[in-house]
Amino acid sequence: MKQGSKLKRSRLVRRPAGAAALFVLLLLPLSPLARANSSNLLPNGSFQSETSGWTTSNAALTIASDGGVAGYAIYRDGGASAIGTVSGSTTSFADTSVAPGSTYAYTVAAFDAAGNYSPQSAPSDAVTTPQPQSSAVGLWHLDELSGTIAFDSSGHGHNGAISGPVTLGVPGELNTAYSFVPKSTVIVPDAPDLEPGTADVTISYWLNSTTLPPCCNGIDYDMLTKGDHSSSGGQIKIEVQENGQASCMFRGALGGRQLQAGPNVVDGHWHQVICQRIGTQIIETVDGSSFSTTKATGAITVTDPIRLGSHKNGGDWYNGVLDEVTYSIGSGSTNQAPVVDAGPDQTITLPSSANLDGTVTDDGLPNPPGTVTTTWSEVSGPGAVTFGNASAVDTTASFSAVGTYVLKLEGSDSLLSSSDTATITVNPASQNQPPTVNAGPDQTVILPNSATLSGTASDDGLPNPPGTLITTWSQFSGPGTVTFGDASSLSTTASFSASGTYVLRLTADDSALQSSDDLTVTVNPASQNLVGNSGFETDTTGWNTSGSDAGVTLTRVSGGHSGGWSGLVANGGSGTAATCKMQDVPNWVTTTSAGTYTGSMWVRADSPGATLTIKLREYNGSALVAVKTASIKLTTSWQMVSVSYVPAMPGTTTLDFLGLVSNAPVGTCFYADDISIVVS
Repeated sequence: MKQGSKLKRSRLVRRPAGAAALFVLLLLPLSPLARANSSNLLPNGSFQSETSGWTTSNAALTIASDGGVAGYAIYRDGGASAIGTVSGSTTSFADTSVAPGSTYAYTVAAFDAAGNYSPQSAPSDAVTTPQPQSSAVGLWHLDELSGTIAFDSSGHGHNGAISGPVTLGVPGELNTAYSFVPKSTVIVPDAPDLEPGTADVTISYWLNSTTLPPCCNGIDYDMLTKGDHSSSGGQIKIEVQENGQASCMFRGALGGRQLQAGPNVVDGHWHQVICQRIGTQIIETVDGSSFSTTKATGAITVTDPIRLGSHKNGGDWYNGVLDEVTYSIGSGSTNQAPVVDAGPDQTITLPSSANLDGTVTDDGLPNPPGTVTTTWSEVSGPGAVTFGNASAVDTTASFSAVGTYVLKLEGSDSLLSSSDTATITVNPASQNQPPTVNAGPDQTVILPNSATLSGTASDDGLPNPPGTLITTWSQFSGPGTVTFGDASSLSTTASFSASGTYVLRLTADDSALQSSDDLTVTVNPASQNLVGNSGFETDTTGWNTSGSDAGVTLTRVSGGHSGGWSGLVANGGSGTAATCKMQDVPNWVTTTSAGTYTGSMWVRADSPGATLTIKLREYNGSALVAVKTASIKLTTSWQMVSVSYVPAMPGTTTLDFLGLVSNAPVGTCFYADDISIVVS
């Protein structure tokens, strides 16, 4: 659901009937009469059907030959034994042994004082008993705009007293709502029909809040409470916890349990929370998603008032907007409005259409019809909207003009409806925009090294044709000549003929418009390399793998970055990952001097992905003074990685240089070549 969206229900409120005894009432009509005479009375005193105008479809029979009808016997579902009898003057029978949601068929036979029975009538039309429905004994719309009374719309008269700084008339989930802050509450006096006993309980409410309860001191939001932990007769506690989750707690004669589940509902959007105790199940439903736990709580007979927005004695004050609070007692399911999500807000460009991706879920009530109808419509906008199929949750919408449109998806279960909106921003047909260019970060290199350039450029594809973008590197300023590896490639190299400061420019051209971006490359003069064995051209003198895990080796192999050889650090262990290190032993810098030391090496790997880190570490004897690091993601191509460091104790310390890869699998860790340490 998009930011700022909310579910909206129909103004219709279905008030299910209260709990009552369930029975089937049969009416026994006394006409037409069936008279017994010599042609239709059998020797045993019963009737012979289909004679003298009597048929087995008659539900009431009169016997004239033997003093009339003494009574009627009622049979259910073809049973051989009657489920009850009534006198001949009685015209109705109540079957009180039926089960909810069941279907029955009945037949009737007449009998006289001598015990003669007529044949049974044809079965009555099937009788289906209704499913029980819960009864809303409290329904507070919270739509009042003024005054100090929150009126109960359930018809039971449970009005609440508004106390404290409650703000009325704020925008609600449906119509208006109440805004609560600390010290504000609504108190509903207790009444016998607000005490559920062992009956099922359903409590629902809508909330919209942006402020979480104060953290870490046990304070939460009490949305609806009846009693507290000390109340005899139990407790009902409907809350929002410190982390923004809603919770439901019911405590009765057999104990209590709290269920805390679902997403954070303190996010500035409307959310519906339903808490139920049904039998031994405690069920929490948040925006249509249900969670449950099992606990036999027993009878809840607490006589404390109902409070909205606060604890029994104050505290746990709610801070946010509350709307549409329902308190129901009784068995069975209560019809809930469909849950509708119109999908995310969108921005499109003409002549494109918007692809609408909505969702609608429902509880299947009422049944019949047991189905939900969905409809897309335009709420607002500067032009006309044409839907591909306005009855499908997933469809398209096309627009006659540019501007901002609000589209509504509504779901209806025939009694209740909900809706959600999506905002579509429709832009005019595209106009060519200049490319977007980034030349990358400024750099510093030391001769004879090159700068590695990595620019980016993007475009809107216009004009089309050609629909392509041409990029070019060029020298904008500098004391010498710049040579590019490939001036038309975003990723390339630049080499310099002299030291100094250079400005390089990356330009992108879509054939109609151009954009450019610059970067500065500082080129320092070549310095004396303090590394005595920089390229492993003869051996590996001055380098070893001390500090590595067991099995790590250093060898020289053919094929280097610039010369004919390079150093190979490998993990030759027994199948386990290892830390691979290569460091100078003894240190090439035996005594530091004032200035900036820059250590660099060219590296690559057989497989890309590992991270190589180089370090310059300053030691005073065996004590580490400071360390400076730099890292690079290895590829199969040679790359240079460098790190610069200014000694903290020049003249008294030494400088250690190393490269390492952690958690390297068996095989090649990395190759190294053209290693240098220079000071400037």
